[in-house]
Amino acid sequence: MITEPGHPARFPTHGAGMGSRLESMSTPMDHDSADRISAAADRDPDSPTATSGFDDRAQDAADRNTVVDDPDEDFL
Repeated sequence: MITEPGHPARFPTHGAGMGSRLESMSTPMDHDSADRISAAADRDPDSPTATSGFDDRAQDAADRNTVVDDPDEDFL
């Protein structure tokens, strides 16, 4: 990539496949991680983690990422 001297390299922030590539490189939130985040927020209620609602969002993400067995699936 060519840039002007003294300017940082510019990377594309959009384009075909960029979103899916970045998503595939992330680790899904699980309940153990969400519980650690919630515990940190409980220990320090004035922390950015607690005041931003990140602990609630982490729990919501862990819930979305949890696979629930369908009892009817065995009969299909």
